[in-house]
This record gives sequence, structure tokens and C-alpha cells, in this order.
Amino acid sequence: MDDPVFAWMLPTLPARRRRLALFFSNVLRHEAPGVHLIDVARVGERIVGGAVWYPPPGRYVPKLGRQLLALPGYAAVLRGRLGMAQTYVNSALRAHPSEPHWYLQYVGVDPEFQRQGIGAALISFRVHGCDADSQAAYLESSNAKNLALYTRLGFQPTGLLALPSGAPEVTTMWRPPA
Repeated sequence: MDDPVFAWMLPTLPARRRRLALFFSNVLRHEAPGVHLIDVARVGERIVGGAVWYPPPGRYVPKLGRQLLALPGYAAVLRGRLGMAQTYVNSALRAHPSEPHWYLQYVGVDPEFQRQGIGAALISFRVHGCDADSQAAYLESSNAKNLALYTRLGFQPTGLLALPSGAPEVTTMWRPPA
């Protein structure tokens, strides 16, 4: 809800929760199957956090068929801001490293359970696997508040996405295998 990039793309707060639910439903329904790895954190039966990863080679370029399946859902969610979202995606694709790596596309924790180490545990789980397999990891941090966490987990800033004026600052981060 408070992510700067989503707040930039979906500035109307009352509708953002509903539209984000539709956005992530679209991601999981049309982009994730057979491509992503999705790690979840649970408290009892309740899912309280999740991390969406692309495994190596880590070059996120959606297949045309998946893009076409996802487009109506994204258009419905983003409405007149679809061009803004495409600007973001294009910048992220240009900045994406070419070396093989795991790509953390999304991570989130239910606000009720934030600041309890759940996000760190979700990321740590996968990066420990990266270390065991001598693989790197990459992410884009859209929230400056998260930079310390990512740095503590071994990620180092490598630059900023080239976004238009008024867009939030998004830091690219790389983690070599430990």
C-alpha cells in the first residue's frame, strides 16, 4: 500500500488496496506460473508475506504470450496510468544486469506483521540457497526505508533507475554469492 512506486502509479489511496490486489492477482495468474518461484511466510494458516523470484538466468523479459494474457488485467488496474507503468518497466529492463542471477521482483509483508523479521526471513531463505549454489541475486528497491535491510542481507547499491521527474527514486542492488 505504501510502496512509493505503486503510490506514484496508483495515487488514489482509497482505491489502491483493491487495485493492488487485482494487480498481484494478475501477476500470479498470468506471469508467475512456470516462471517465478514464490516463497510465502505463514502464521498458522494465514499467509502474512511473500517473495516473488525469477530464477537464473535472471533476465526478466516476459514472453509475448504471457504479456498479452496479462495486458487486460494491467489495463484494468492501471487505467490511464498504463503508460507510466510501461515507462517504469522499460527503465527496469534497461538497468537489469546481464549476468546470471536470481531476481527478487516483489516482496511484501502484511502491515500487521511488518517489523517482525518476516521480510528478512523470506529474502534470507532464497539468498542462502543462492550462496549454496554460488549464484548472485538482484533487486530494485523502491523504498529507501528498505535499503538498510537489503544491505544487511548482502545487497549493494549499483545505481538508480532512469525515471521521469516526479517518479520515486528506485535503487538497483546486486548481491554476489557469499
